[in-house]
Amino acid sequence: MKNTKTIINGIKYLPHHNGNGLVAETASVADICYIGPGVIISDNVKISGQAMIYNNVKVSGNVKISDKVKISGDVIILDDVTISDKVIISDKVIIRDKVKISGSVKISDKVIIAGETTISGKREINGNSILCEKNDTNDQNIDWSKFEVMS
Repeated sequence: MKNTKTIINGIKYLPHHNGNGLVAETASVADICYIGPGVIISDNVKISGQAMIYNNVKVSGNVKISDKVKISGDVIILDDVTISDKVIISDKVIIRDKVKISGSVKISDKVIIAGETTISGKREINGNSILCEKNDTNDQNIDWSKFEVMS
């Protein structure tokens, strides 16, 4: 495979050897990770473990993805998000700000998650949902009373 650079907005990207997704020279992606076609990894993103990212996913900012995370299907992840363990994210999801997700969490089907939010354990969030802060909080555990879920 030819290692051809692509330039987007003045930033150099190289295809990841395991999947051909584009990775900015400023980002760090482990060799074992799968970064598939249609994926763009930019800024200071760090991806490690056995993460699999494919099918039109954009990741930028200071995002950290690790372990056996799977992300696919029109997903955008921005800012200071941390995702680890066996999280599965798919089908038109936006995650931004200071979100932390770990455990066996499944997020799918038109979901937006924003703010300083921690989601862990075994949870499913799906079906045209928006999860956003009503008040500032620095708590590391979810206080569901501080959020609105709208469908």
